[in-house]
Amino acid sequence: MFAWLDDLTAYGTLVEIGYAKGRGKTIVIAAPETPQTFGWLSEASEVGIGIADSATNDLWFAFSCASSTIAAATPLEALKEVVRLSPNLESPIEQAFWGAYVQQMPRELNGLEAQHPVFGGRYRIDFALPKQKIGIELDGYAWHSSPEAFTRDRARQRELELDGWRIVRFSGSEITKDAADCVRQAAAFAASIERDRPTP
Repeated sequence: MFAWLDDLTAYGTLVEIGYAKGRGKTIVIAAPETPQTFGWLSEASEVGIGIADSATNDLWFAFSCASSTIAAATPLEALKEVVRLSPNLESPIEQAFWGAYVQQMPRELNGLEAQHPVFGGRYRIDFALPKQKIGIELDGYAWHSSPEAFTRDRARQRELELDGWRIVRFSGSEITKDAADCVRQAAAFAASIERDRPTP
């Protein structure tokens, strides 16, 4: 379910959000701002404190039901972000990593892309910050266990690094055990690279 909230009178939408939550549906809430910074809450407080308190509680209810939240200027921008946040992933470990990323949305990984093509599409990096040339690779046993795959992975990694990419790798068992921790480690890796980059 996708809901755009930019008004304090969205009671029908709030009911639908609660119903979707009760049915176990994925809920994406998008709004111009987060509940903490909604400018129109201050407008409501001019009418009466009870209205503002009630509206704040309603918004917190809606946002607490969400699987993910998006701040965007318009509903169209929010929908574009929904598409970006719903990539077509090839494996369960990629889905687990992306799900943990969407839950956390660490600032260090802002702009993370899934299935990023490089060298004209000859290779694909599982997850990438293209502007910083930082890649995150997930090595599942099924795809990376043969001697040929092992050799191919090393040649590919060297080629990427010669082009300026920095790659962090996680095994499938690491992702399965604790995808959220892998996301935190990837964010720390990206932060350390940015800290170590020479200033122009």
